[in-house]
Amino acid sequence: MFGNMRKTAAGLSGVSLFRGVVPTIASLAFIVYISYLGWMALGPEKPVPDEKRQEIALRGAEKIVETLRKERGEIMSAVLMHFANDSSDFVTDTLRSLLNSSGILDLEDRSFAEKLRNKLNLVNRGAPSREAALKAAQEYKTDGIIWGRIERFESSSGGALIKGHWELLNARTGAVVISSIIDEDSARQLPAAVHREKKEKGALSGDFSASLPLPLRIAGFLLCMLMLPLVTFSFIRTLIAKRSNKINAAMLGILTVIDLILACLLVSGGFVSPAGVFLFLGAGAGGFFYNVFMLSFAKKLES
Repeated sequence: MFGNMRKTAAGLSGVSLFRGVVPTIASLAFIVYISYLGWMALGPEKPVPDEKRQEIALRGAEKIVETLRKERGEIMSAVLMHFANDSSDFVTDTLRSLLNSSGILDLEDRSFAEKLRNKLNLVNRGAPSREAALKAAQEYKTDGIIWGRIERFESSSGGALIKGHWELLNARTGAVVISSIIDEDSARQLPAAVHREKKEKGALSGDFSASLPLPLRIAGFLLCMLMLPLVTFSFIRTLIAKRSNKINAAMLGILTVIDLILACLLVSGGFVSPAGVFLFLGAGAGGFFYNVFMLSFAKKLES
């Protein structure tokens, strides 16, 4: 009999642990997701080169690819380090795209850190020197390392220019296989197909939330607003049980701030019009009163 009681108690404790852990993990995951949405809406934005600079960068990248085609020797695989001073990522990304499509070199994928920085719109500093490039690429098992530095990348009424330096290094010996400069100072007209492709890429890389229809954005806001207290309800009840007005006020403030971030995504840059401001304030007020209701309901359950 005592053995059965111990098994029952162990089973109940396991169920209690399961019920406690799962809501906590779900709450944290939801908060992380909402924080990511807030970061993407309010965080830093990377500069986007104008059309003149994009054209001249493409021209420079094409010449790098041709030089690699002719002079790479026995180098068949390589890692492309992010070019230093390429704050917009355009030069590095254009070169990577050309190399991948041409098949001249078997390029290593971007590192996890670089992908994460790209997702968060953070600047990739790149390798400032040959020694730094060799050190950063030690983890890769490739024949070569491509690194470079942008010194000037600007446009004016007369055109655009890009200047810099790049090298292909032997990954095993550290020897310089190719050392060349980037020096393009006259813009040329790109084929219409290239212009069309760039415009399509620009449209895809724009504000995703702004491209969604307003009814869909409203539905998404309402769903997230309603789900936020529900997903975190177990955590809310735990804090309510402490019977602290300061904790309750802080919890209400946090939930409301998250709703305001969601409202920013809902409006998506439409603050210049009265309708956009009204929509933002209305969504924020709706989230605030809904959170008050849910906290009151949790308090009744604990009383």
